[in-house]
This record gives sequence, C-alpha cells and structure tokens, in this order.
Amino acid sequence: MFSDAFTRPDSTVIGSPWRLVQGRFAVSNNRLVAKADGNSVAVVNGIALADATVRSVVSLGNGSNAGLVLRYSVAPDGSMSMYSGTLTRTSTGVVARIWRFQAGVWTPLGAKAVSATSGTLAFSAIGTRLSISLDGRPIIAIDDGSIRGAGGVGYRFKGQGGTGDSFEAFRA
Repeated sequence: MFSDAFTRPDSTVIGSPWRLVQGRFAVSNNRLVAKADGNSVAVVNGIALADATVRSVVSLGNGSNAGLVLRYSVAPDGSMSMYSGTLTRTSTGVVARIWRFQAGVWTPLGAKAVSATSGTLAFSAIGTRLSISLDGRPIIAIDDGSIRGAGGVGYRFKGQGGTGDSFEAFRA
C-alpha cells in the first residue's frame, strides 16, 4: 500500500510523503534520522488504516526508543492517540515494547527483552490484537481495544540518532 526507502538527497526535512507530528527528523545517507531530544513522530500523509502492519529497519542509535506507529489520530479537542511498537533502551538492556498513547499518557502494554538494538521491526494491529516482531521472530502479542478505527501509520523515536529505513505499511 505504501513504502519509502528514503532514497533521496540528504535533507533537514523528512519529505512530502510524511507529516511531522512532533519533534524533528532528517534524511541522511538514505535513512530517516531522529533529530530531537524528546519524542519525534511522523505519519504518512493520506493513509488511515484500522487493521494494518507497518514494517521498517530501525536502529536505536543514541536514542532511547525506535519504533513504529499505528492508529494515530487527533480528537476534536486536539488530543492525540496512537499505538507504538518500539525497541526501547532500559538500564538493563533493550526490550521490545508495545505502547498506548491516549489522553496525554504513554502506557506500556507489553514488553520482552531482546538482544538487538536494530533490525527489521514489524508492528500489527488487527481488531484488538497488537503484535510486534523483530527480524521475523514474534516477540509480543497482546489485546487492547482502547484505540479503535482507522488511523495514521508511521514512526516514533525518542532521543537523537535513531534511524529508520525501508518503511512499509499495508492492510492486514
């Protein structure tokens, strides 16, 4: 349905297929690079999916989170909601984690230790089932029906230096 390999000249902006929601991204060496100290979120323009899978090669770099977004939406009052599947650096290592952002609060829904700081991350939402895999290996599957309906797809990073490449989004 949509893919972006970021094969374009280096730029301080992410590019027209994307809408920057929060933070800052750049394109460097044919990769998306997070450039903000806090959260950076970008979604693909014109795509809203309820049941979907997003996949990308991601790397934490110096950041604390590198991941993907599903069901991103903004309510009439301006509040955002989304699910995010990430690699997250902790004090004891790296975990794959599924998050829910709703009413201004990030809530971790599931986590499992992994040994990699990079790889092909896939994140799916089908009905209430949310799942994440790394390099084709299932890591977490949980149920959460808090955010329903179609929403945007994209990236979420926290901290500078994380990268994304070979982004794909498709209906599940």
